Amino acid sequence: MAPNFKHLTLYVVRHGQTVTNTKSGIMGQNDSPMTAKGKDQVRFNTHILKREAGAQTATLDFVSSPLHRACQAMEIVLTELGQGPDDYRTDRRLMETDFGLHSDWTWDKMNADPHGKGYLTDQWNYVRPDGESLADVYARVGKFLATLDRDAVILTHNGVVRMIRAHYLGLSPEETVAYTQPNEGVMKLSGGKEILFRD
Repeated sequence: MAPNFKHLTLYVVRHGQTVTNTKSGIMGQNDSPMTAKGKDQVRFNTHILKREAGAQTATLDFVSSPLHRACQAMEIVLTELGQGPDDYRTDRRLMETDFGLHSDWTWDKMNADPHGKGYLTDQWNYVRPDGESLADVYARVGKFLATLDRDAVILTHNGVVRMIRAHYLGLSPEETVAYTQPNEGVMKLSGGKEILFRD
């Protein structure tokens, strides 16, 4: 990992609620449009970002997952900040966990499937059919973080937020998977500390 990574300030944001989220579904790298509530959540997060980052927002590196829901959320953020809606870059390493053939299933359906029971015994290393493990996601997110050279806003997915947080705070796999990032809230990682702003 780049030696300067933990000296940076990162604002980590999850996209807003999607249609699939309302059905307890797991999208993975499939996509689903944000709901009206989801777009409002993104605007709320932008209010927090504007308050906490202040004038620094003009100098931040804005990076998004290339999945549509994340890009749509990032464009709302930038518009609300008064910046160009395309003033960001994407990185494939910020895509959500690839759930493979289990994409768009519910958690209950996945955990009841004979091919999914391995997740219940080894969440970190289990690979979904045609998908990837959480250990794989952790590795690719680490490679992304090693490329950062300035303070940034990162707009991504719950699974990836977990991994960014784990790299920054030095968490174990068990501590990593225990965390869920809300759709409404901005995580600030700075000075070796984590703060989650929710109002």
